[in-house]
Amino acid sequence: MAWTYDPTTHRYRDGERELTERQMLALRNAIADGMTAESASLAQRLIDGALSLVEWAKAFAKLIRAGVGAGFLLGRGGRATADAAAKAALADLVNTQLAYAKAFAADVGLRLGDGTATVEGVAARSALYAGASVQAFDQGRSLDWGVRLPFYPSDGDTACGGNCRCAWEIADFEDRIEATWHTEGDSRVCDDCRSRGNRYGPGSPFVQSKVSA
Repeated sequence: MAWTYDPTTHRYRDGERELTERQMLALRNAIADGMTAESASLAQRLIDGALSLVEWAKAFAKLIRAGVGAGFLLGRGGRATADAAAKAALADLVNTQLAYAKAFAADVGLRLGDGTATVEGVAARSALYAGASVQAFDQGRSLDWGVRLPFYPSDGDTACGGNCRCAWEIADFEDRIEATWHTEGDSRVCDDCRSRGNRYGPGSPFVQSKVSA
């Protein structure tokens, strides 16, 4: 059998098997990790001269489209669930990141010109874009659940920036939807993410009331 999405439980199923919350987040993070690894490889090839600036920029843009798209669709419930609203939301996410990437490429071009570009520098800045797939996952997921969350992991408004791997846990009740912010729970968590956890963590979730029929 193949994995299919159950919109009533917001879970992926394969027969009797079901992806757990932990497994979903592991897949989300694997997409981001894959983007980080690939962007580092592209940075190496750029500095080595195997790719021109134009070739690198095109490859990096392709990586952004693929990674953000994969994260969003994983959260939304797969390509089959992508209605017009989902496609529009995904396009906005991708276009926003591509605009940032265009400015990034211009800066890389300047650094290549003055000889200050390094593999480490390009790779480190490229890695921040991996966070866009994390944000896209949670934006796709909130769209699937029909909840408007106050912020998202890796949305750029925390000190950890694109390195954020915190997560929302969403639960459905008869009269409301609750979303609880979970941090990684270790020394890598920035103060901003801890503050979000203090506001909407276990015991004080974000609550959205359901509209009565």
